[in-house]
Amino acid sequence: MARTVGVTVADKSFDMSEVSDQLPTEPISTVGVITSLSKVPDDYYVVAQTTDGSDADLWKDGLFKSKVTRYLCFTRKTGPDVVVDMKLTDIKDTLPEGFTPVQETMDTKKTELNT
Repeated sequence: MARTVGVTVADKSFDMSEVSDQLPTEPISTVGVITSLSKVPDDYYVVAQTTDGSDADLWKDGLFKSKVTRYLCFTRKTGPDVVVDMKLTDIKDTLPEGFTPVQETMDTKKTELNT
């Protein structure tokens, strides 16, 4: 299921279509995953909700109810490294050539992103 995203900055949620011209224009340079909306790293934006107001938790579509949460976050900086593509894959899928895996959550350093 495709989702459009919203961004939470400093505990405020915004519809991307409303604020896209207000976000920094630098390229996305780093993408990560966090376990808690209260643990967003400095200088990072977190994708906290979709434009329709739904929770953007990457884990929520699991079959069973769980207190486990995972949110995508990113930073924008001018530099030699920029994100040009990204793909969410199942743990069983092979990582496409040229892609770098996110090995752990940024806030808790959990090595498994699915538990």
